[in-house]
Amino acid sequence: MSRYEQANHILYDHGLLNELNKYGKTHIIGSYKMNLMAWNDIDIDVENDSMTIEKLHKLTSCIIHNFKPVSRMKNFTMSR
Repeated sequence: MSRYEQANHILYDHGLLNELNKYGKTHIIGSYKMNLMAWNDIDIDVENDSMTIEKLHKLTSCIIHNFKPVSRMKNFTMSR
């Protein structure tokens, strides 16, 4: 599976983009958007004029508890 396909898997199959959309308007940027991924990272901006530290902590907690990469993407696990 290519890095781009792995990113799609995380964003859509595992629901990361849906989760981020709960916090504001998402903008996928960087190499993923151009299908030129050289590293296993996805750059996403979340536009939200009413973001609070509490919302940020909730989002961060969700990501930490639900998305657990192990060493390399081929070993990616999802706790859901």
